[in-house]
Amino acid sequence: MDGEAATVTEEIALIESALAGDEAAAAALRTPDRTARLESILERRGASRTESRDLVADLWADCFNTGQERGSLLDRFSGKGSIDAFLTRTALNRLIDFKRRQRFRGDLPGVAAVVDLLVDLQGPTEKRFGALVVALATMHQGQAVGQAGDFRVIFTMQAPANLEPLQKGRS
Repeated sequence: MDGEAATVTEEIALIESALAGDEAAAAALRTPDRTARLESILERRGASRTESRDLVADLWADCFNTGQERGSLLDRFSGKGSIDAFLTRTALNRLIDFKRRQRFRGDLPGVAAVVDLLVDLQGPTEKRFGALVVALATMHQGQAVGQAGDFRVIFTMQAPANLEPLQKGRS
């Protein structure tokens, strides 16, 4: 057996021991170095320090939480690669999901301050733009209403009637 196959076999044995309740095996998987490396990778991909810590903490909790309906995250480790590659890919996927949810939450930091600044400029163009910013920041299910001073903007998004829906596998 070559060195790489032995390492994967050892990792699988370690995972099985950890899932069976062996605290030493769990500690061997969840090392401070591995945790720091995962956090560092997430931060280089755009996560804040707090986000990276939270995501990695959730990752570890899912790895050792065998009481869930879905089972432990480590149950999904196939051994086709290293445990480090598996954990890294899982952490990056979770970061991508987190950033997508964050982007579509509808929160735009500082929108009120931008609108106040634009309204204070007193010009009708700035007030219209301020109303538009409010509308976009509060868009929900394709419709938004924004108001700044005397100006009100109503925004509705609809797909054109002749637009074909995207199908899986089609680019």
